Amino acid sequence: ESVDALANAIAVLKAQNYDRPQAEMLLQKMAAKSPGMRRVLAAFLEEKADGAPAVAAYEFQSGGIIGVLEKLHKEFKEGLRDVENGEANAAHAHDLEMLHISNTLNVLNKDRSEKAELKGQEAAASSAAKGQLLETKADLAADKELLAETKSTFAVKQRTYEQNQLIRKQELEAIAKAIEIISNPTVADSYSTHVNLVETSAKSIAPHVAFFQESSQKASVRAAARDSAVKFLRSKAQALSSKVLATAAADIAENPFAKVVEMMKSLLARLKEE
Repeated sequence: ESVDALANAIAVLKAQNYDRPQAEMLLQKMAAKSPGMRRVLAAFLEEKADGAPAVAAYEFQSGGIIGVLEKLHKEFKEGLRDVENGEANAAHAHDLEMLHISNTLNVLNKDRSEKAELKGQEAAASSAAKGQLLETKADLAADKELLAETKSTFAVKQRTYEQNQLIRKQELEAIAKAIEIISNPTVADSYSTHVNLVETSAKSIAPHVAFFQESSQKASVRAAARDSAVKFLRSKAQALSSKVLATAAADIAENPFAKVVEMMKSLLARLKEE
């Protein structure tokens, strides 16, 4: 503003042939109207106070006030240029600083976002891992419980199997003993003896009497063997709580003697296979 005001004052003074007092008065009037001209007037008065010689009216345009003003104009322009350069440099430095700050903020924000994202991922992974751990522990507990139940069930079945095997062994022994009782040679010998006696006495007894005695003796021997086998099997059936032996005793008691031995042998073979 001062540079423009000074250029305007120089132009006005060059256009009019003012003497020095008139020129100073003109500068004062212009300073009253223009804030920029006030600095010009102050600089001019400072030049005057430094001892610049007074000039006459005819010296005005060749040097004098205009020369002083032009010198001031040059100095003001240089000062303005320096100020503008300084402001430009300051503005550039400010822009660079703001750019640096902006870049730094962007980097910090990006870093914070990345850290927040990483933290979120780590939290999610940690939560998933904890969930997986709980699930694994639950599965392990369930597996242990199942294993314990399986072992317990196996132990029970093993004991049951062993008990059943022991009972089956005793059942087989009981049936074999029953067969032995029924098939005992003593029974056969007794039967043969009774038959011989019947045959011997038959020579002196009437044929129908001998036949009756023979049948009676034979039935008696078989009945004794049957009863002995039945009692033995019933006793064992009760001791072992065995339905097999109880059924076998009933079969011996209810079926014809001729079928009993074969029935028992067949039962014995079947139980062995089982």
